[in-house]
Amino acid sequence: MQRWEYMTLAWIRHYGRTDYSVNGMKNPKLKDKVLAEVMNLLGEQGWELVAITDEEKHELTFKRPKVARAPQSPAQPAPTPESASVFLQPEPPNES
Repeated sequence: MQRWEYMTLAWIRHYGRTDYSVNGMKNPKLKDKVLAEVMNLLGEQGWELVAITDEEKHELTFKRPKVARAPQSPAQPAPTPESASVFLQPEPPNES
């Protein structure tokens, strides 16, 4: 059965600046980027826009297939739901 992970993206413009929040947490990596650029970055990482959650607050909901992860060793922390907030980091190369 397909499993999904979800992410919300919200933005606010004030005094000529744009601030973005991912899953309710401010993301300074996105500051002042054009919305289309941010959405293209998300699309490159497999995120698909599925809903305009709150039009007045400028909040969008995205989803992508959840990747099965290898079991974590005790020394490695388990992935957290906030991991979506680092979506701008380059993904590791695909080892084929």
